Amino acid sequence: GKDIGDDIELRIILASKRIRRAGFWAGNWTSQWRIVFVPEQKEPVILGGVLEFKTHYAEDGNIHFNRKAIKKTKIHETADPERWAKEVVAAMKKIEDEFHQATEDICINMGAGALKAMRRVLPLSKERFDWRPIRHSLVRDMKNVETKEFRITHGLDDE
Repeated sequence: GKDIGDDIELRIILASKRIRRAGFWAGNWTSQWRIVFVPEQKEPVILGGVLEFKTHYAEDGNIHFNRKAIKKTKIHETADPERWAKEVVAAMKKIEDEFHQATEDICINMGAGALKAMRRVLPLSKERFDWRPIRHSLVRDMKNVETKEFRITHGLDDE
C-alpha cells in the first residue's frame, strides 16, 4: 500500500503465463486492481480492475486472441481488516470468474464459425502442404536451370 494524505492506496497484481511449444500455443492472464480508502470510513470504497487475456496459436499460421475488460465494484467493509480483505478477495474472484466464463463462451461460439474460417483449409489432396522449399520439384528444377544457364553462359557446358 501507499499513503496518499490520509488515504491508503493498495494495488494488487495477478499474472500467469503458460507456453506449450508442443501444442503451438502460449497465453497469459493479468489483472491489476486498485483501491483507495481511509480505514474505518463510513461510505463504501471503489475497487477497480483491468483484466487482460492474451493467447497466440501458431501451427501453420498465426492466430492472436486478446481480450480486455475494465471493471469496478464497491467494497462495503472498511472497519475490520480481516473482513475487509475477505470482501476484496471475494469481489476480485467474482469479477475474474465472470471474465473467465465470458471469455470461454466467446471461444466456444467463435470455434463454430470465425475460428474455423481463419484456419488454413486442406488442399484437394487432403494432405498438408510442406512449406520447406527443398521438398518441391519446382525449386529443384529452378536450381538445375540456373546451374545449366550459368554453365552455358560461362562456356562450361560439355554438350
